Amino acid sequence: MKERKKAFVFDTTKGFARFVKISYSKYFNFVGCTNLKNFNAIDFTDVEVAFFLINSDDEMLQLMNVYKNVNFVFLSSKIDINMEVYKMEKIIFVNHNQKKKDFILQTTFMLKELNLI
Repeated sequence: MKERKKAFVFDTTKGFARFVKISYSKYFNFVGCTNLKNFNAIDFTDVEVAFFLINSDDEMLQLMNVYKNVNFVFLSSKIDINMEVYKMEKIIFVNHNQKKKDFILQTTFMLKELNLI
């Protein structure tokens, strides 16, 4: 079995983070953050990929910090985000509101395409 890569998950509501961790724990060792106060304590060394759910405007700054520290970001948002984010190369948009099965199929396909799993 391949060595598990390091991944980061951010979600201040915790449901998305829990779902991602359960779904991909056989592929990744997760570092997580569910609270803006603890964000600066995260060590991004060796983090290959991030799963990031934006719940509020305040979280956009954290997204930019994650973006510059990882190879790819799987991004979902509960708010309208700046159109410039859509042009960022390392961001893969996923719909967290779709059925869990469809989310897993879409995300797994992209992770395989990127040789992350």
